[in-house]
Amino acid sequence: MPGYRGEAYVEAGTGEARVVSSTPNTAEIQVDGATEGAVVVYNMNYDPSWRANGKPAMVWKNAVAARVPAGSSRVRFTYYPRTMNAGLAVFAVSAALCGVFPWWRKRRAKRKAAAAKAERADGEAT
Repeated sequence: MPGYRGEAYVEAGTGEARVVSSTPNTAEIQVDGATEGAVVVYNMNYDPSWRANGKPAMVWKNAVAARVPAGSSRVRFTYYPRTMNAGLAVFAVSAALCGVFPWWRKRRAKRKAAAAKAERADGEAT
């Protein structure tokens, strides 16, 4: 595959990079022999939700990247969608409403039945 340089590589400088560990939303990259101002690139599609060592990650040719200091270092890339918390809140409210709505309808039906029964009883008493 032309242009493929691996899962992790050093760009804009020299050095070697390798993936030490990874999961679907994290990657730990070991960088050795980097020159000042080097950029380590993790070959994963960029999204603004990616972070490198807790700070927003850079985009490098549509991949996730971070500047590294000279020498050896480790970069931890993490991904947590920015909209995840809002999505979870919407889900929680929706789930609560799905649980409350049937209870509310049943309660309303009981009240109507009780009111109708009381009305019939009043009608018979007169």
